[in-house]
Amino acid sequence: MDKPSFAHSQTIENDLAAQQQRWLDHFQQCQKSGLSMVAYARSQGIQEKTFYYWRSRLLGQQAEQAPVKDITFHQVRVTPPGVPQTARSGCRSCCACRTGSNASCN
Repeated sequence: MDKPSFAHSQTIENDLAAQQQRWLDHFQQCQKSGLSMVAYARSQGIQEKTFYYWRSRLLGQQAEQAPVKDITFHQVRVTPPGVPQTARSGCRSCCACRTGSNASCN
């Protein structure tokens, strides 16, 4: 079998980009319509599974292209219910203790 030419590859890429744009347009129209995705798909004669397939495919691409945000974890202390407020020590590390608010210290 012959190796695809550059022009053939370029045509495939252009067709895919046009198809992706068509689906993005559908999703924008769906959002503007106020209809559920199922109702919009039916109104356009689109199979639900096809509509959801393209949605997940395009959202997956957006997720891959999105910048990764820094993730911060915070220590959480849990006090069981029934433990009196006076038994909790002011830890000075939780928000309530650092700010001096009246919120309970966890």
